[in-house]
Amino acid sequence: MKARYLLAAVAVAAVLSVLTLTGGRAPASAQTPQTQSDYIVVLNDNLPDVFGIIAQIERLQGVQSRLRFSTALSGFSARLTSAQVQAMERLPWVQFVSPDYEVHAVGSVAIRSGDSAPAGV
Repeated sequence: MKARYLLAAVAVAAVLSVLTLTGGRAPASAQTPQTQSDYIVVLNDNLPDVFGIIAQIERLQGVQSRLRFSTALSGFSARLTSAQVQAMERLPWVQFVSPDYEVHAVGSVAIRSGDSAPAGV
């Protein structure tokens, strides 16, 4: 159980790092037309049926999510064109769209004696 909270904390830290590096809500639509790139679409908090809304967005926008998130934040990752990013940013459920790229933790937090981190963390 503690490992799950640690994983959620790492995910939140990664998202906050991305927001800091991209300057918050900066539009993510700086790609050339028809070029697909990886993005993370973050949905508003407290949506009643996150996976249902993601499925509806997929149908409306003609995209396929790669990963779906519902614990640390609600949203999904997908390969999108510039036009799809602009359309996503206008949807009422979408908080923001961010380019998806690798981030690295700057510091670390010691794990309490007896606890263990899940594989890959």
